[in-house]
Amino acid sequence: MLYALIFFLLFLLTLQENENEKLIFVATNFRHGARQPSLKNNNLKDKFGEEWDFPKELTGVGKRAHYILGLRNRIKYINERKFLSEKYSVKELEVYSSFSNRTIMSLISHLQGLYPQSEKLGDVLNEKQLKNSNPPFNLNYSRINEEYDLLKNYALPDCMTVIPFQTIDQDKGVNIYRVSECGVSKTGKSKGTNESFALTDEFNNKYSQYFNKFYEKNSSYEYSFSDISDYCADYMVAYLDGRNMTSFRNTGINLDDLFNYCLEAYKISKRDSYLAVNDTLFLQGSKLMELFVNNMKMKIDMDINNVSETDSYYTPKMLIISGHDHTLCVQELFIILAFGLDINTFRFPFFAAQITFEVTTNNDNNKNKKNYSDYYVSYYFNDDLIFKITAEEFFKKVEPNIWPQEKIDNLCLENTKSKDSENVEITESIANADDNINNNTNSNVNSTNPLNRYIFKSKDSNKGVKTALIIISSLFGISLIANIILAASLTKKNTNPIHQTYLSSVNSPV
Repeated sequence: MLYALIFFLLFLLTLQENENEKLIFVATNFRHGARQPSLKNNNLKDKFGEEWDFPKELTGVGKRAHYILGLRNRIKYINERKFLSEKYSVKELEVYSSFSNRTIMSLISHLQGLYPQSEKLGDVLNEKQLKNSNPPFNLNYSRINEEYDLLKNYALPDCMTVIPFQTIDQDKGVNIYRVSECGVSKTGKSKGTNESFALTDEFNNKYSQYFNKFYEKNSSYEYSFSDISDYCADYMVAYLDGRNMTSFRNTGINLDDLFNYCLEAYKISKRDSYLAVNDTLFLQGSKLMELFVNNMKMKIDMDINNVSETDSYYTPKMLIISGHDHTLCVQELFIILAFGLDINTFRFPFFAAQITFEVTTNNDNNKNKKNYSDYYVSYYFNDDLIFKITAEEFFKKVEPNIWPQEKIDNLCLENTKSKDSENVEITESIANADDNINNNTNSNVNSTNPLNRYIFKSKDSNKGVKTALIIISSLFGISLIANIILAASLTKKNTNPIHQTYLSSVNSPV
């Protein structure tokens, strides 16, 4: 009875806190839903013998998961918190997706949940609009007449809503994958950690016997952590899609236990591979964080100065970005490193995982002028609140680690010079690039950051051979010119010297 009373009081306090809190901005960044495995060599069978349609395409499981996630966000931000309007408004929402089928389809599924067809939130046409809604074609088809009866006066079937989105907007800096053009690897090869060593031992002790039986390997064969991660990637996909994997199941393995193991193993594999290139984690996450920070600041400044939205001037209340595990991993680690958090706070962004930033302020009408310390940034991974701090503290931690465009350009320029080289080695600290920028501009990069960063330069092992070839080519060219001049002088006539010189050079046997 006492526990029930305590929980009830806590519930009332939470309710009161939400009533006194005003939500002014939300940014969500989620991973696409469940997809087909990354098959190789045009083989449509995965490692467990299951056949698929096409590599990496979104599955029905992935579509449904994002529809439910979109519906969940509708309940939270529209029904409960009254943050967004019941119907879609272009002034409230700004939506992006990476340029791949699975992220685009995940986003469309998500938006169908955010503005579901069942609630009939689309456009309804009047009589004049109905008359003007026919395309300039012959429409005398029975099927079209039947469709008119179903449409009624709705613009689209069941009065559905269509939400626009952008796939790549480099001005906004959403496309973080462009770092590959700078010769920067998204991930590296980890030397191994205590967790990965322990998971490797666990796999070889607990599961290797079943894998060896299935693949007809020697019973003493042991798997590396890289092998395990590779198998787990395909296994988790097949498991989620409800595949029987009958032949594999017949080995006697517990499929549920293996799935739970793979979740942990894949998490450690992803975390360590990104930390292996932590010198560029801030580079890869800068544009996305800059997008969020800029929008946060605009909404806070508008709230401080009581600036109302108009048709000519508005900023979105909510940003939605559909990306990959890479998008979320980089963003998570950016925050972990910038805030000095325990690395164990890293969560593996499984299919349809979502990172959310919420900016709130207290409804304090007695205060004349607010500042950034009166606003709060809450950072969520799925439903877990990782931290809630003042906007002032948040910007102090994040902004010094956002690379300015000039620094990114300098890194790209250095790496572009060596992109044709076969042998690449780390030769120069990126601190040199920092010095060059600081001499010309006021860089906002934290020079005391403990991470080691590097610029890649080429080492040309064929330089001597190339030099010799240039010298030989030059000597051959000089010899050729001398022979042409000699031939011209031997055949020269006084009547038309210019014409004869041209003929002799064309007819020369050289």
